[in-house]
Amino acid sequence: MYTWEQINEEKDKISVESHSEAVFTGINETILEGDNQARWFWELLQNAKDAVEDNQTVSVRLIITENEVVFKHDGNTFELAEILKLITQGSSKKGKAGKTGRFGTGFIATYILSRKVRIRGTLDDSTTFNFILDREADKAPDFLIKQQQSTMDFYTSFNRENQADLGPFTTSFTYQLSDIGKTASTSGLEEIAEYLPYVLAFNPKFKNISVNVKGVEMLYEKLKSIIYQGYSHLLEEVGITYSIEGEPAQQSVIKVIGDNWQSGFKIEITGDSRTFTSPNTHTPNLFASFPLLGTEVLGLPFVIHSATFGLKHERNGVFLGTGTNEVILQNKKSIEEAVATLPSILEWSLAQNVEHRFNIITFYDRQGPKWLDEQWLKSVKLSAITNIISIPLVTTQGSDNTPITIADLIIPGEGDTATRNTMLTLLKDFAPAKIPLEDEADKWHQFVVNAASFPDENQTIQKKKFMLPDFCSLIENEDNLPSLQKKLGTRAAIPWLNELYILLGGGDISLFYKSALVPVQSKQLVKVDVSIKIDEIKDETLYAVSELLGTNLFPTLVEPGIELPIDLCGSYKKEDLVNKLIAENALQPVTAFLDPKLMKANALMLKWLIVNKRGNFINAFLVITAGEDQSRNIIFFKHPLGAYSDKKQKLLAPKSIWRNTFKLFEKLVRDRDCLHHVYAEILSKDELEWLADNWFIHLSPLIKWTTPLNKSVATQLLKDPEKENLLFDENEFSKIEEITYSDFAFFTATDNHILSNSSTAQSSIEILQFALEEAVMVDDDYNQFHMVTLKSGQQVEFRKALWVGRLKNNQWINVKNISGEAAQHYSAERPSSQNLSGLINSAPYLKTLIRNEKATELLNLLGVSVSDLLKNTLSTDAEKVAWERAFTALLTANLDPVLAEVMLKDRSLQNEYRKRQQNMELINRNQQIGGLLEKEFKKLFLRPELLHLDIERRPFGSDYIISPESSDLVDENGEKIVFRVGSWYLELKATGKDYAAMTRLQAQRAVENPSSYALVVLPLNNYEINADNILKYIRFVRNIGEILTAKYNEVNLLKTQQSLVAIPTDKIEVAMEEEDIRYNVKASVWTHGEIMMDFVNSLK
Repeated sequence: MYTWEQINEEKDKISVESHSEAVFTGINETILEGDNQARWFWELLQNAKDAVEDNQTVSVRLIITENEVVFKHDGNTFELAEILKLITQGSSKKGKAGKTGRFGTGFIATYILSRKVRIRGTLDDSTTFNFILDREADKAPDFLIKQQQSTMDFYTSFNRENQADLGPFTTSFTYQLSDIGKTASTSGLEEIAEYLPYVLAFNPKFKNISVNVKGVEMLYEKLKSIIYQGYSHLLEEVGITYSIEGEPAQQSVIKVIGDNWQSGFKIEITGDSRTFTSPNTHTPNLFASFPLLGTEVLGLPFVIHSATFGLKHERNGVFLGTGTNEVILQNKKSIEEAVATLPSILEWSLAQNVEHRFNIITFYDRQGPKWLDEQWLKSVKLSAITNIISIPLVTTQGSDNTPITIADLIIPGEGDTATRNTMLTLLKDFAPAKIPLEDEADKWHQFVVNAASFPDENQTIQKKKFMLPDFCSLIENEDNLPSLQKKLGTRAAIPWLNELYILLGGGDISLFYKSALVPVQSKQLVKVDVSIKIDEIKDETLYAVSELLGTNLFPTLVEPGIELPIDLCGSYKKEDLVNKLIAENALQPVTAFLDPKLMKANALMLKWLIVNKRGNFINAFLVITAGEDQSRNIIFFKHPLGAYSDKKQKLLAPKSIWRNTFKLFEKLVRDRDCLHHVYAEILSKDELEWLADNWFIHLSPLIKWTTPLNKSVATQLLKDPEKENLLFDENEFSKIEEITYSDFAFFTATDNHILSNSSTAQSSIEILQFALEEAVMVDDDYNQFHMVTLKSGQQVEFRKALWVGRLKNNQWINVKNISGEAAQHYSAERPSSQNLSGLINSAPYLKTLIRNEKATELLNLLGVSVSDLLKNTLSTDAEKVAWERAFTALLTANLDPVLAEVMLKDRSLQNEYRKRQQNMELINRNQQIGGLLEKEFKKLFLRPELLHLDIERRPFGSDYIISPESSDLVDENGEKIVFRVGSWYLELKATGKDYAAMTRLQAQRAVENPSSYALVVLPLNNYEINADNILKYIRFVRNIGEILTAKYNEVNLLKTQQSLVAIPTDKIEVAMEEEDIRYNVKASVWTHGEIMMDFVNSLK
């Protein structure tokens, strides 16, 4: 019988062997399967975490080289049981609250690196150890032997002298990498920089974690945390500083803390900028202190940590299936609650100015594993999206940077990235306050695309995909180009639209027909249809003509500068419009031209034809003239310009063009024979000249012609009408090919023109006045002739002015009938001295005209004797006899006719005669005044009080002044008269002005005799010259010599200087004419002079 001791001994042996075999099997499976090669690092971190209490922190260092992995931490020392559990691979978490399970079966995952692990550390009694835990064995019994040997090695390593110093660390694990281990050592650590901030945030026990992967150094260290309250949940922001290859940087993780879960949102910090970063596609979405590798399939934009998650054994997921057991429901609840807190984080981010909010709200729809209830997860994501869509969280390109809601956001959803970027570029100008920042646009697009994979009943997110039809609708709402330009601000609308058209042209071209996108020249935005045309006219004048004619092209012509896709719409060609406008002009009734717009349209159209040299169109073009009907109402006439191209009588240019030179002709010619004045307003001088040069109009009434000779012309031009038979052969063909002459437009006796339209004496007077006053002045050929020698040797003389022949040969002088016939008031006659004198007597101003040399010559050319004409204009026989006597005297004066003409025409002789005659009249007048003045002046000295004075009258040379204003006394011999009273010489002057003039000699006498020469002035002022008035008004200036001295000396000095200048040199002699010098003594001098009695009394 077995003893109790034997039974217990066998039981323990079996237990050890069974456990050893289980560990051996677990290690082999881990290495052979290799499904979770990255788990080893997190198991080591887990053990480092469990090496400290809740109120303690631990620092960790991981070093990976080509052949080795070293993991160190500064946690607490080992208890003996803990190290033994590590050797036997048992769990030590029993009875240890807050411990995940130090050195439990999870530690097996680290053997994928190597089956041999050097473990160094210290026991709680300060005993140090350094041994190799050897797991290399092919069979379970061998494994057990190795395990027992490792225990012995552990024991024998106590306080070994050569044990290496761990520095600040208390524990290290060193793995000499196997071939599999070399691969596993870096597997999963590519994203270590992504995971560590969350690990530090979710595990308060970690102080810092440093990693060196084959020389690449990384250090992550936790900073102080900030608690935020006032939100739906408590928020904690964990600051983290890190460096990679020595480059320092900073991050933080903002946590929402729930009952049994925490959600984490990572923030990148650069200077003052704080931006959310979302977990990448390889980052697990769920943590249980450490990342649960494999949970990245959830597609969440943040991570959720819970120590109570029901985990799968492999730690690669949690139970989230479709079942209803408590673990699944609790797991789902934690996730639902964490996701539902998104609005709180967004609210916090707005307050803290943390950008890139799209990174924490962009959910992904990924293919999940079997353990995941996908429909449940989609509903959670949709609920989250629905809750945030109305929160103002999007920073736009608007000027005020005010965030807007996703509901108000415009996110291009059309086509590829290039298309969306083009849409964004256009929208930046159109609606900057509704589009995201340029560098965020793709992210927001990704949000919309991803969110659209979780459809709701109202398709809210799906509608956020801003497609090209949506864009077109926005543009159409602007209605017109100015409104669009206002919307675009400083961005020019036309280039902007062209960029849009390129975008549309590469997509759905039907949008041009469905939406009003194209601006026409009326500035309206319109849909493309058959009426919309590309403007190939591009001519402002044609546009204006069209509008004036009531055809507004602008609503159908595409705005200049617009570049539509090829063949989108037709073109309106310039030639089509020209033909249309000319036809419309021709179809207008003449009464329509009462409308100034139609008149202007006609003139503008003609201007365009001239500028563009369209002579073929001008031939058929109808121009407008105006006239009056019998009731003096304005009527209009249409004339095809081409009808005049080979006619002599062409329409005249508008009167305003030539009226300054032809003022009298203007009265003669009819308005209907001249282009309407609107053409003068519209056409330039060069354009009118072009019409004239091309024989469409006469630019001036005076015309120069070179034409074949015909009998009608010959009759007017021949000096000797008898020679007409020499000019034409038996077939009446001219023997002279061409002849040149001048004429006036419409100056004919046919077709109701000027000479034929003369029916009254007044009209005859106007024609005569034009011929005598204007025609002879403007036409230098009026009196010229030229000789033509025929082939026969005979010579024929022609006038150079046709109009002179017409005046001579046509009956245009209207003489009033005295026969009493009621039907005819006037009879027309050719010009003669008799009938012309009648006209001149009724219009006296004509008498002045006929005395002009050119007028006289013209009358002689008409066969009218000017002398006879003048005699016939005299009103009395006595005048006629006087002029006969003058004419006879001229003929009998034995004068050369040329000399006689020169004398009669010499203005200087006439002026000299008139001046002498005027002087004689003035002398006679002054002699009369002087005689009266002298007589009355002498009478004064016969008065008793003056009898004691003697007055003597003396001539005093011929130096005197005779003018209408101021005169000296002159005797019958033309000598100046002065009076001597006592020792005084009195210079007596009568004046009607405010001065009395003295000659140079008179001034000299006054200056040289200052005590004996007085100026005596009698101002004439509508009173009778008698002794009493002379006594009353006469004034004596006895100091006139003193007053004159200064000016007299200045004059003498000037004369002296002139004399010096006049002295000739050997090269130059200066000739200076004598100038008449007068000293005008102003009234202020003599009005304050002495009265006569004061002067007389002074002589006593």
